[in-house]
Amino acid sequence: MIQSFAKQPDKVLGAICAGSSILGELGIYQGKNYTCVPGLNDDFGGHYEKVHAVIDGNLVTGISVGGAMEFAYDLVEVLCSKEKKEALERQTCTIV
Repeated sequence: MIQSFAKQPDKVLGAICAGSSILGELGIYQGKNYTCVPGLNDDFGGHYEKVHAVIDGNLVTGISVGGAMEFAYDLVEVLCSKEKKEALERQTCTIV
């Protein structure tokens, strides 16, 4: 079901922390940029980035609870717009 959902460009698939590694195990990261808990990262066929959150098309991944805000902001960007994300960041004093 997750693999089917990931193939639909009009759907957004998000995963954070250990859940991000599940998508890798399912082959969803082939040719994609992603992040997950470093200790759970394997050769998933994509490009691993050790950052709080990564957007690649309709895929949004987060590294851990420590990156939950960045992950949430990236979901807002993909689901709404970059402008909404930036407004939210300003309202929560994440950026100035």
